[in-house]
This record gives sequence, C-alpha cells and structure tokens, in this order.
Amino acid sequence: PPFHQQQVVGDFLAWRMFQQARAALVKGGELWIVGNRHLGYHAKLGRLFRG
Repeated sequence: PPFHQQQVVGDFLAWRMFQQARAALVKGGELWIVGNRHLGYHAKLGRLFRG
C-alpha cells in the first residue's frame, strides 16, 4: 500500500484498505500484504485481524 505522498509519510490509506479488507474477507480468507517492515503493518494487521 502507498505510504507517502510527496514528503508526507503516513499509513492512512493502508489502514483504510486493511479495514475494508477485514470487512470483505470471508472466514478462512487470506490477505497478502507487501510492505516495508519499518511501517509496522504486521503489528497493525495483527490487532485488526485478531480473533
């Protein structure tokens, strides 16, 4: 997911995409994300998809 627009770095677009994916996925579905480790997506996705 995109994480910067010009000089501004943020995860707003990625977070919105993750939330939409959670709402759209069926039980047992998979979401594959490729991102830079320093962005911390793995931690945020873990909290969002826990349980």
